[in-house]
Amino acid sequence: MSRRPSRGPIATATAAVAVATAALLPAGATASPLPAAAPLPQARVFMVNPVQATGDQSLADHKDAASDVPASAYATVTLRNLDASGGLSGRWAAVRSETGKPATVAGATAYDRSHDEFEQVMAYFWVNESQEYLQGLGFGTELPGANDRVQPVRINQWGADNSFFTDKKAEILPQALSSVRAGETPMARAGWTTPRTPR
Repeated sequence: MSRRPSRGPIATATAAVAVATAALLPAGATASPLPAAAPLPQARVFMVNPVQATGDQSLADHKDAASDVPASAYATVTLRNLDASGGLSGRWAAVRSETGKPATVAGATAYDRSHDEFEQVMAYFWVNESQEYLQGLGFGTELPGANDRVQPVRINQWGADNSFFTDKKAEILPQALSSVRAGETPMARAGWTTPRTPR
């Protein structure tokens, strides 16, 4: 078993490298700090349905009226694994909506349940969240890959309060993600649940 070197020689070597680097710079110049990483985009979502979040059993849908759900029912989350398109598509999810204006990443913190775009943000966040959990189980490394691809998601294609996965086109079709009484997590009815708290 090799011995770990003492901190003395390591500290001496580190200081020597710093001195040598400084000697390469022009007189009076200092090394430029690395640029800070850009913050990841944020969005507003329901972490649980608004009735559960608020404890108010009197909440009603009223055709997705924004005024029927208090601000406390929303949570601010990070949208991870996005591509550079500016839309809701990325490594694990791609929202393709044909019934409303496409949501943008830039507007993701402004949407509420009265906007069609809110349901698109909900779908991207929860499908990505579930895929991160699934892929983090070891599939594709110790185990064969499990659905390790972008999940196409279409919003409100049937006009009914139902969510499902179809193997005909390998797509997820979530419905009514802005409902005040949706499943415990908004994607639960599609089978996309995660046993952890999102980061």
